[in-house]
Amino acid sequence: MANTSALDVLENLNIIGELCTPETGEESIDLSSAIESMMKLACVVSGKYLYAYQQEFIRRVFEAILLHKGDMLTGLWARQSGKTEAIAAIALVAMIMFPELAKQFSKDWRFNITDEQGRYRGFKKGINFGIYAPILEQSEIMLDRIRTNLDNDETKEVLAELGISVTHNRGSYVKLSNGSTVLAMSASINSKIEGHTHHVVIAEEAQDIDAQKIRKSIHPMIASTKGMIIKIGTATIIKGDFYEAIRFNVRLEVTKGVKNHYFYPYTVCVKYNSLYRDYIEQEKLRIGVNSDEFRMSYGCEWLLERGMFVIDQVLMARNVAVTYGKFSRAYAEGFAGQNLVVGIDLGKETDSTVVTVMDVNWSEPVVQQFIMRDMRETEFVAYQKHLIAWMEFKGDDYEYQYHELCEWLSSFRPIRKIVLDATRESSFADRISHTAQFKDAEVEDFVFGTQTKAAGYRLLHGDLLAKRVTFPAGDEARATDEYRKFVVQMLDLVKTYVGDYLCVGHPEEPGAHDDYPDSFMLANWGANEPTADMGVEQFTGNAFM
Repeated sequence: MANTSALDVLENLNIIGELCTPETGEESIDLSSAIESMMKLACVVSGKYLYAYQQEFIRRVFEAILLHKGDMLTGLWARQSGKTEAIAAIALVAMIMFPELAKQFSKDWRFNITDEQGRYRGFKKGINFGIYAPILEQSEIMLDRIRTNLDNDETKEVLAELGISVTHNRGSYVKLSNGSTVLAMSASINSKIEGHTHHVVIAEEAQDIDAQKIRKSIHPMIASTKGMIIKIGTATIIKGDFYEAIRFNVRLEVTKGVKNHYFYPYTVCVKYNSLYRDYIEQEKLRIGVNSDEFRMSYGCEWLLERGMFVIDQVLMARNVAVTYGKFSRAYAEGFAGQNLVVGIDLGKETDSTVVTVMDVNWSEPVVQQFIMRDMRETEFVAYQKHLIAWMEFKGDDYEYQYHELCEWLSSFRPIRKIVLDATRESSFADRISHTAQFKDAEVEDFVFGTQTKAAGYRLLHGDLLAKRVTFPAGDEARATDEYRKFVVQMLDLVKTYVGDYLCVGHPEEPGAHDDYPDSFMLANWGANEPTADMGVEQFTGNAFM
């Protein structure tokens, strides 16, 4: 017997398989026919006839899995409209059939895909599903539906015919003898879920999953298989990854003609289920068709005005986001205006110091209303305000920032007022007030507290709604990083209430900031009233007042 060295053995090993890609493999089965057959099986394993809208979604999922384009599908479904039933049917049919089809059609790239080096990523040894929800109990609801479907007589008959058995069915994990698996896990912020690899990921109740969690921990789970992710849920009051994913898919359909988003409000579902229709009519009477609960749960309406400080339609309105004229530009090197007001939000170690310059014409109010109260005449005055410039400094090196800020502001005139964040660093405001360059400007300290911040943001919100404040949105402005950060941070602002006080801030996720909005609010606050030397006493017509 010839002696063979270990090195000889290693040299003869061939771990790379035969290529099976769209370019080298075959299409040995008609895709549409295969999908229709699997659709019929989905009805069988679910034990009931699936509605047309459920079938539409199921067909698209099967297609997306087999075409290996790394698709992200989104589904916005009304409550109790059958989304769990549809996803459970998809998972179980794929777990049963895909490995069998991969073995039967061994050269069909859709079932036996490899990478360009021949490394196998197909379904011959099973297809792996991962179900992730905000809490474990929610993901287990879908897993329990799969278990129920596994236990019905029709499914047992199919499994027996194919010689497939259930080898593991405990806890949050189910495995079939053909290698297919489904795992249910929590996607809460503190959960440790990194390390799992799937062909298909299902993000259940996706509207409540933390954006950072889904992008950092869940998306990479399908990277090595070029798998797909299904994000499914309903509408809520704040933006998040689910909202942004839907917007992406809607734009994709408009620009590329690829339908990856499916929208099934109650108006669709009542056409197919008379019991659902009758229940919805009762809900309209009980909670009201115009109530927030009904509009979100059944109408699938995003009520962002309830949870977001400002929505796209308000911020990007034509007379707020100015696209032409003098105020459509962001002036980076100086500006001569009527009365300039500067808002400065001081950064922390991981944030930025942002400076906002605003121009306001205090001599021509856009609103001036008078009312007699307690034998005295009072007035409400509002002015048109124009954001004209931004400047950002990273970190909290205030000594460096002071000199850079003074140099940058030297070409802006006339600066009438400066409002500074004095929450953490009051000495910076004191230094600005004693700078000769700003001797003609009023310097106002603004300490961020529950009441003061609420007042500042309520004023800004009112001015935005009334279109009394603008920002540059012309082509030149849109090309700047400052514009992008300003718009993103403004549209990300979340609002809540503490008692009667409005609380506004960035969403609680890593990397979120509100430096540009805070600076904007400070400038708007300062521009709301003229400086003391510019106040004009109004003539009331009463000789005794």
